[in-house]
Amino acid sequence: TGRILQIVTTSAIGTGLIPTALAELKGVELPHETHLGQFLPSIVAQEVRSGRAEIGFSSLPLDTPGLDVLRLYSAPDVAAVREDDPLAKLDVVPLSGFAGRRVATLLNPLRFQLHVAKALAARGIDTGPVIRTNTAYGALQIVRKTGVAAVIDPLTAYGVPLPGVVIRPLDVTVLFYWGVVAAANRPLRPVAQALIDAVEAVAERSIAGFRKLDPALAGQLVTDPASGTSHGTGI
Repeated sequence: TGRILQIVTTSAIGTGLIPTALAELKGVELPHETHLGQFLPSIVAQEVRSGRAEIGFSSLPLDTPGLDVLRLYSAPDVAAVREDDPLAKLDVVPLSGFAGRRVATLLNPLRFQLHVAKALAARGIDTGPVIRTNTAYGALQIVRKTGVAAVIDPLTAYGVPLPGVVIRPLDVTVLFYWGVVAAANRPLRPVAQALIDAVEAVAERSIAGFRKLDPALAGQLVTDPASGTSHGTGI
């Protein structure tokens, strides 16, 4: 497998960060073949733990037995609206702006949507009908074509700009977490390490509110209900 770099990732990272990072790799050459597979977090973990992939980029959960969490990051979820939407004129979109409106969001109500729903409920805000899709890029396309407002992850929002769609911060912080995993105690090749560094550099440069966290916190994010951000996202 020395001639192949096997990477697995969830869709938001694979779409929003990795293509730019591949273009900016420094000091190393990609091997003869690079394989990039996009999966749910549970499959990313399986592929890395089994040795079929060298590194995995994933949203929560990350603390899987047999894996080392090498990097951990967070950034706030954002609003996506069409450029002719009244909300596009605002620097920060208030959650109250979603009251009574059709909204697009991510098809994972127990995870991503849970946090958004809690924030809306805490403020007594009822949206109109909801369109859910399992990729944030799909949600952006729905915004562009239908004019609904969306709440999506920041990786896709800032990494895959769509003409006619603007991204704005929300007036409440709902954090999206992601990170990098490798099989426990398995050394990484320089090309894999270089890709991790390149992906981080792209995220730090392009994502508003980006934070690098202690990887040791990964388990606590999933298991600690007091954190208020205790679920994975599936994207």
